[in-house]
Amino acid sequence: MAVYKSDIVTNEDNLNTQNPSGTVTKTGAFPKFTASGALSDNDVILMMRVGVDDFIDSIKLFSDDLGDTGDINIGFYPGDGSGVTIAAATDAVDEDAIGSAIDVNNAALANSEVRFETKDHTTVNQRVWELAGLSTKPSYGVMYLAITLSEVTTAGGDLAMKVSIRRS
Repeated sequence: MAVYKSDIVTNEDNLNTQNPSGTVTKTGAFPKFTASGALSDNDVILMMRVGVDDFIDSIKLFSDDLGDTGDINIGFYPGDGSGVTIAAATDAVDEDAIGSAIDVNNAALANSEVRFETKDHTTVNQRVWELAGLSTKPSYGVMYLAITLSEVTTAGGDLAMKVSIRRS
């Protein structure tokens, strides 16, 4: 099991690197991760930080065909200020709050809406902390929107998202 970071999270962590204009805005983000080889079950890819009070209106998923096997979950991990060092899938707030066992092995995905894969339309006005299944707002201000492998892949490739957010 490994923890990886998308281009956006990597750039945010490196104060000497700036994200390209338009990559992170109040209304959207486009995080991307490139796996150089197969990914293991329970690998975690931190795609982007989201405020706990944000509303997520859409998550569109794009991926290469990652081989003969491979499913992913999309959910949340505690962010900065939580006191949690993410080292395992068990550190998740809810690893499949948004999507569960999404097939990335049968064919490439292009522009697949996954925001409502596990949460229906009645959650459209729920804040991130509510989508993550918490009963009260956490003391920390951000969570990671993340991909967790629920089945190994047999090939590398790109995973990307187009995320539309409303900030409170």
